[in-house]
Amino acid sequence: MLTIILVIALPVTGFLGYALRAYFGKIKLNSAEARSHRIIQDALKEAENKRKELLLEAKDQLLKEKNVLEKETRERRQELESIEKRLIQK
Repeated sequence: MLTIILVIALPVTGFLGYALRAYFGKIKLNSAEARSHRIIQDALKEAENKRKELLLEAKDQLLKEKNVLEKETRERRQELESIEKRLIQK
């Protein structure tokens, strides 16, 4: 009787062990895939934020250079006007 129970129980427990291992493996795989997806999404957001930050810095630098150029242009124009007035007075 014990032999019959062992003959029946052994394949059943082997199958249950295999099924449980496959089930938990699938759960672990799904968890890893979700985590990797989250990591990729975070990296994409971070890259987009960095791109926007660099673009903003470039625009800021461009504005500063434009202001410097305009200031230099005004100064040169004033210089030329001053020279022109002196020449006219002569």
